[in-house]
Amino acid sequence: MIKLMRAFSFLAIPLLVFACGSDDNDVIEEPEEPWLEAIELDLTTLTLEVTDTDTLTVITDIDDSTVVWESSDPDVVKVGEEGGLLALKSGTATITASVGGLTATCDVIVDLTIFVGGSAREFEAAYWKNGEINYLTITGNSEGLYSWVNNIKVLNGHLYAGGIKLEQHSIIWKDFEEIILGDGYQEVKEMATMQNEIYAVINNGNLFKLSETDELSLIKDEAHTANSIYIDKDDIYVGGITQYGNESRPAIWKNGNELVLDYDEYTWITDVFVSQDIFYACGYENLGAGVVQARYWENTVKANLTEGSTKALVKSIVVDDDDIYIAGSLNHRPAVWKNGEVFFYAESGIEGSIAEIIMHDGNLYAAGGLDLGTNSVGVVWKNGEEIFRTDVFDQGYINCIEIK
Repeated sequence: MIKLMRAFSFLAIPLLVFACGSDDNDVIEEPEEPWLEAIELDLTTLTLEVTDTDTLTVITDIDDSTVVWESSDPDVVKVGEEGGLLALKSGTATITASVGGLTATCDVIVDLTIFVGGSAREFEAAYWKNGEINYLTITGNSEGLYSWVNNIKVLNGHLYAGGIKLEQHSIIWKDFEEIILGDGYQEVKEMATMQNEIYAVINNGNLFKLSETDELSLIKDEAHTANSIYIDKDDIYVGGITQYGNESRPAIWKNGNELVLDYDEYTWITDVFVSQDIFYACGYENLGAGVVQARYWENTVKANLTEGSTKALVKSIVVDDDDIYIAGSLNHRPAVWKNGEVFFYAESGIEGSIAEIIMHDGNLYAAGGLDLGTNSVGVVWKNGEEIFRTDVFDQGYINCIEIK
């Protein structure tokens, strides 16, 4: 009897174990492992120049999860939904990619970028970006047609170059896209920006607006010769020459209303600048016998920059605090005046002219060209010291400068 009881107990044990395993309420699930512990970008540092583009990529396997991109300074670097970068101005920004609660970053440096525009290789329109040439036309000279850039602006990461192209069309190149403004030997003389729009004045006085969506509209038809435009707040100033019968005289138009300037003889306005609600202009008067006198105006009141005993042409004016800088040429040599006195003057034997000056971070930059016998080169000066010269084989000439 005892042997029989032991056998029964042995057989019952597996049955009890089986019964316990069949109860679903007693199943213990293992804790799920975290899906990701970290994410990684293909780059952690990146250096760009203004108008450069690039793309950051999450190299961690994230399946189909959405990446959220953010720039610490969107005025310096803009980042899109797919990690695309656009450099807007010099500075630094940290780009952050987020997936769930995880992040990865890339530090982006945007170098100071100097743009200059003009012509090269016998009047092919071109611009230089930190010394690297970019041609906007490449066939004009072989057809006996010339192109050049008169003015450059950089807005929202795009380069706008205004000038004249081949068949004598006034044109704005947006990056490398062509936007024709008019024909019949017309040219864009200068441009200005207001918010996200480009304003361009052409030599016959017409004023155009190019919207952010590239819509072009004619907003003024002044029927005069125009050379310059400056926008201060919401006020648009255009400088040039107005014609009354056989008489030509210098004038500034503020929002289309003419402001007549003091003058004596035939005088050109070449540039306009506004500071603290005062408008300034520069130009020159032809005194005959090969003598040209440089002038400038504060509001409508004129002052002589030279006294008529020399040949002087002035093309650009900038006001910084209370200092008035004017640039051009004196006796065929590049020159800059500060408050009426010569501030920079190219050494004897060097011929050329300064086309435009700008102030950036307290430094005065000047851009123009030098004549080297049968050749020419474009030059950029910083506070009177040469910092850039185009390749002599490019036969370059610089008409404008923009720094971001």
